[in-house]
Amino acid sequence: MTQENMNLENLNLQDPVVKKVLARANCLLSNESFTALQNEFSNEEIVILAQKILELHNQKETFDKNLIAREVKFLRTFVPKNSQIFALINPWFKKINQILAKMNDTRPNYGWVILRNKDQSADFNQNFREMGDKHWDLALFCIINNLSLEQEELFLNNYDEYYLSYFENHKLLVSYYLVLLFNFCESIYGKGLNTKLFQKVKSKLQLK
Repeated sequence: MTQENMNLENLNLQDPVVKKVLARANCLLSNESFTALQNEFSNEEIVILAQKILELHNQKETFDKNLIAREVKFLRTFVPKNSQIFALINPWFKKINQILAKMNDTRPNYGWVILRNKDQSADFNQNFREMGDKHWDLALFCIINNLSLEQEELFLNNYDEYYLSYFENHKLLVSYYLVLLFNFCESIYGKGLNTKLFQKVKSKLQLK
């Protein structure tokens, strides 16, 4: 598929990677709290959610393995080599591949947190259950919910069972993935790059 004909009609909608990417893209764009970086969690809720996520990660239930590495490979095809996005992600190519190669896939992942139900309680999007690395799940939670550094520390301290270096690597991976996903949204739907969340994750990839 060439850059010129990359649109929804030309995608193989039966491909599991395409289906997963489209589901994530639609979830992201439909949740204004994510794209506008609205943090709706109190410190008390963060403590509860950290404990809930730890409980979910330690349960014995199993799901399909995540497709993150294949999703990244697919999303990269939507980035023209002469674009600003390519210039942003290209220096991280080897590092990201190394992180992907070392990802664990033995923990139930829920990721994409729904900020509020109708009864104002926090819940998890059951459509994105998959087996993966708990550090991906933790990093994704912190980034898309725009936790401050203080809240992130509170969250991790109450989750407790993690490795800081792995967590930092997965924050980089999540930022990289979201840049690719927003670029995909812009290519397919004509929107995504103007969101505050895109600007935030973009800044994490900019070399100092």
